[in-house]
Amino acid sequence: MADLDEKYIMRELKKRLEPKRYKHSLNVMKMAVTLAEKNGADVYNAKFAGLLHDVAKNMSNDDLVKYCDENGIIIDDIKRRSPGTLHAEVGADIAKKEFGANDDIARAILYHTLANSEMTTLDKILYVSDLIEVGRDLEGVDEIREVALENLNEGYYLSLLYCINNVKERGKELHPQSLAALEVAKTQR
Repeated sequence: MADLDEKYIMRELKKRLEPKRYKHSLNVMKMAVTLAEKNGADVYNAKFAGLLHDVAKNMSNDDLVKYCDENGIIIDDIKRRSPGTLHAEVGADIAKKEFGANDDIARAILYHTLANSEMTTLDKILYVSDLIEVGRDLEGVDEIREVALENLNEGYYLSLLYCINNVKERGKELHPQSLAALEVAKTQR
């Protein structure tokens, strides 16, 4: 498989994403590389998973659902009621089809929002990087960042817990996929 074209991807992301989201993507890429280096993971895959993870983030909810329907991406009822989460599924598909991302990169993108019960090291790196990148100024994130830089599994568990609590606090419906991921993450700490 040919190397991904970083300059082309960056040009495309600038077109597709709002400036704040583009900067976030660059920050996630940098954090993913840092965590990959610290955890013996594939730095190349981490870099491009971070860069491409939100490629579909600025699509409308209707466009996300339409993309899934037109591309054979199965949507369960919870995702249909919260279509914003579909940017992960759509992003993974776009990363592969339009940019030539490999299966590991696409998989990490697929699980960067809801996680799952069988997260790879790269999946965890992207999930955590999305929350703790340097531009995130959310209450409690500094502590999670500090832990994650020392212990990826503990940082992943804390990130997952943080995101699940955030969904609950906003009165949104929790996806069982995230709850299953949390149960497994507890045992990997």
